Amino acid sequence: MNPTILIGLGGIGSRTIDRVYGRLSDEVKKNVAAVVLDTDANDLKRLKNVEARIQTSPRDSVGEYIKTKPNIKEWFPYEQESLLNKMLDIGAGQIRSLSRLSLYSAIGRKALSDLDDVIKKLSTVSDSNYTQSPNIVIVGTVAGGTCSGSFIQLGLYLRDYFKTKSPEQEVAIQGVFLLPEILNNTGVLTHSEKDNTRVNAYAALKELHALLKLEDNQKDLFLEYKPGSNEPLNKDTIPYNNILFFDYDNVKGRNYKSFSDYEKALSDLVYYAYTSPISGKYQSGFINKIISFIKEGSDSFYSGGSVGKIIYPYEDLIEYLSIKWITNEIEDEWLRYDNFYQKELLDYYQDLNQRISRKKPSISDIFIKHIDKIPNEDSTSPFENNIFNQTRILNKETGEVISRKDKQFNQAIEEYIHKTIENDKDYQQYMGNCRLESGLLQDIDNPKNEIMDLEYNREGFERKIDELVQSQKNSIVQRVMSYGCNRKHIKSDEQYNINHWILPKTELMHPVAIRYFLYQTQKTIESRISMLSQELQKLNKIIKLYDKKYNIKSNRDTPNQEHYESAAEVISMIDQQSWINSAINFVKNDKSLQLKPFLNKFEFTYTTHIKNLSLLLFTKLKIGVYEKINLQLKMMINNWQDLFVLLQNDLMDDFLYQNKKNEEKHENIKKDIFLFSKPEYKNALWSEINNKNKEVLDDNTLTEKISESQILLFCKQLNDKANDKVAIKSNRKVYFDLLLDSYKTAMKSRHSKYLDVELYEAITLEKNITNQEVTLQNYTDRLKNLNQPWVVLPDSHVEIIDFWGANSYTSLGARNNEIDREGNSPDIDAQMNGTLVINESFSNKELVNLSMIYNLKVDNFRRFKLSESYHGNQRKGIYFDAYQSRINLKKVNSSKYITPHLDKRWDNMDYLMDFINPLHSQAQKTNAIRAFIIGTVNGWLKSLNSDGIDYFVFEDENTTTNLLTTENKKIKADRWFNLFNSLTSNGLIVEKILEKFDNYKELVRKEVNWKHWNDTFIKEIRSFNIIDKLISMLEN
Repeated sequence: MNPTILIGLGGIGSRTIDRVYGRLSDEVKKNVAAVVLDTDANDLKRLKNVEARIQTSPRDSVGEYIKTKPNIKEWFPYEQESLLNKMLDIGAGQIRSLSRLSLYSAIGRKALSDLDDVIKKLSTVSDSNYTQSPNIVIVGTVAGGTCSGSFIQLGLYLRDYFKTKSPEQEVAIQGVFLLPEILNNTGVLTHSEKDNTRVNAYAALKELHALLKLEDNQKDLFLEYKPGSNEPLNKDTIPYNNILFFDYDNVKGRNYKSFSDYEKALSDLVYYAYTSPISGKYQSGFINKIISFIKEGSDSFYSGGSVGKIIYPYEDLIEYLSIKWITNEIEDEWLRYDNFYQKELLDYYQDLNQRISRKKPSISDIFIKHIDKIPNEDSTSPFENNIFNQTRILNKETGEVISRKDKQFNQAIEEYIHKTIENDKDYQQYMGNCRLESGLLQDIDNPKNEIMDLEYNREGFERKIDELVQSQKNSIVQRVMSYGCNRKHIKSDEQYNINHWILPKTELMHPVAIRYFLYQTQKTIESRISMLSQELQKLNKIIKLYDKKYNIKSNRDTPNQEHYESAAEVISMIDQQSWINSAINFVKNDKSLQLKPFLNKFEFTYTTHIKNLSLLLFTKLKIGVYEKINLQLKMMINNWQDLFVLLQNDLMDDFLYQNKKNEEKHENIKKDIFLFSKPEYKNALWSEINNKNKEVLDDNTLTEKISESQILLFCKQLNDKANDKVAIKSNRKVYFDLLLDSYKTAMKSRHSKYLDVELYEAITLEKNITNQEVTLQNYTDRLKNLNQPWVVLPDSHVEIIDFWGANSYTSLGARNNEIDREGNSPDIDAQMNGTLVINESFSNKELVNLSMIYNLKVDNFRRFKLSESYHGNQRKGIYFDAYQSRINLKKVNSSKYITPHLDKRWDNMDYLMDFINPLHSQAQKTNAIRAFIIGTVNGWLKSLNSDGIDYFVFEDENTTTNLLTTENKKIKADRWFNLFNSLTSNGLIVEKILEKFDNYKELVRKEVNWKHWNDTFIKEIRSFNIIDKLISMLEN
């Protein structure tokens, strides 16, 4: 392939080149460069692949720029005041002269340096220094403003560039241009814009074709395509070697409905015709022919093309089959226990209607009941067995159940609570201060002070318990439930952390198993809360009795109220009693005020009480922790339930909707032909695959991603205090993609040998699955009928040349022994009926067809021609009609309508001949001659003095109209030739003169009194023979 420069011009051209360049491999990019030019800065920013982007427009208004370049007024319609305030950097707005102004400015301020750099870089990278002639491909539309108003000048600029840099090179400049009807018939434009696109297209082609017919022009043609280029153009400076038009209808009258389909088809055509391995074969012969045609003076300058493929849609089928698998497995396995619950709930409500009262079923009980009994069931599915095993801790050697995971989790939480408190410094300090060693009080001389200190510390500990609970509760819950929320890694090695079980590093649980785990955990925690609450009540009663443990009978007691002495009071009373009272109490065996018995009692009572206080602390803390965990656990459970509701409703609908589209995706396609195109073919393939799918999907990646997303959702809810119920539906697309990607990966892994095959094998697979007799030949015949160049041509026969691109001969069914030493397969080549290119860059699941027509003339494009009657039908030359209507309207109201041409003078055929419809141009000239003679003979064209100067006017009864130049200036009556020359730009006056003369002739023919017309000369004039002779003479 020769070095190739792709240039996108305007919005459509830039997007097309951006798509094409994005498809190229790094290797191909060494020989292909791309650059885009546009007047609209915002459109350029949206591109993704092409780095060389040129905004042609300056940041000036039109008026500001013209002030700096007054010579522009010669060709730019500056008289249109509405144009002067327009900013050039927001697009050309379908005004071609604005685009010309922008490119003129860009060249003048050297804004095309990026284009120069791309050209130079390509020469270096390709290591060719253009020893091969470079191909330049300019892509856009002649319908809009930017490309339509600059494609001719850009071609001339590049022609001049290479002529200066490499005068010996035959540089091929080709254009690929989209025609207006694509925009007009696909809803892209408003009604008011449609005519403008047709006018622009005709004006653009009229100018281009005039450049090809320079030798036939009666005047030199000037186009200042860059500042200072004031020489007349000649046949050696033609801007293009070939123009490929891309129209709304193809040769057989078929079309698309959406603009996006045309954009894709256009980018495919550019990609395969100019950058793919096919382009080498296509371009090598084509360019040489075109160059020789032009040198010979032929105007077979235009072409058309299209690309179609035979495609085995492997990826689409994988998605279709995967969604089938997903929907089956979700309904049959994922939602198994939810369906059980729905059934029991329905039974419950039916019982209520029958006035049978019973406990309402809960979904958690259903999950627990059905999963726990799996080992005892006679028949269970692999999915059920997996779920059961995932919820248990198994002996790695025997596979026997050791415990449930939720039990291990709860046990770990309790252990963590104990460990946390035992390591708490305040707790350790209080326990140390309250510690009473056995026999200590018996060994000291004055135990009173020790008891007083111990009681003081005990009271402090009692007061501190609730504070300790509050300080540790939130921290423990955070460690258990949300420790990973604000961390980079949310997985945990700690068994007390819930993420360790929901998102373990190994042995992941399926979402169904996680729900069971959460339900069981919640059930265990609620049970623990209930049991601990009962223990707390008992503890509180016991602890409250401590103050009554040391009570003795004393004079403080009254009949109405008993006074309970504290340990401190009792030890004080013992310490203060006399030795006589002490002896009396000993004789009476009253131990209440005896020191040693009291000390023994205090030691036992106090030590037991401190243990109870510690137990109270642990119990309160556990209840507080479990209650808060339970609240967060409910939030987490709701999230998982919502996920399954999302699965059952929205996601299932999404998958079914997507697969409905997948089923119909390849049917009735107007561009390509697909294997397994019909829904029944895809269903037959699914039936075959489903029979091979003996095991459910066990994908750790899927489970991990779902669990991770659920944990992150939970964290988001915790952090969003104002809205603790963040909608899980916000992750709808995430879960859709997670499921689909996982099942697609598994589908490819399990069935690659069966499904991942080359095109010919895929045709065989389709034949076996559908029992349809199909061959590669059937498919190529169908494609050739479908894939027709996108040009609207007359009924005459045209030759279509086909090029084919395939990955290998084997992908087309050739056996190894059918491929010769040169790597060719003559049998396959013969089947293709065209030029076959074998290259590994083509997919082995596709066969590409490039269908081309070239050597077309402008006469072949009927929309540019005059409207005509053909076999009783009116053939509309809609581009010409729109153009001629605009020119006529501009003649009537030049201030309202802007010229569609690059040069305002080109509205006049004296400045720019119309070689598309030369007969129309000749008719216009003849009419101008007739109007000149008739108008002067009859005195309708005359001179009239205004402000001391004579000007030519047309007088019609009581109305006088000035004749004007193309610059809207009056015509001085100093030479009759000025009057004759001006009539070509005063079409409305010509029409009025001819119409008036026709009416006049009719009146004369009806005149019966010829007495006053005896003069022979007058009779000759009145018989119109003289006028006809004069017209004939002027024409010659």
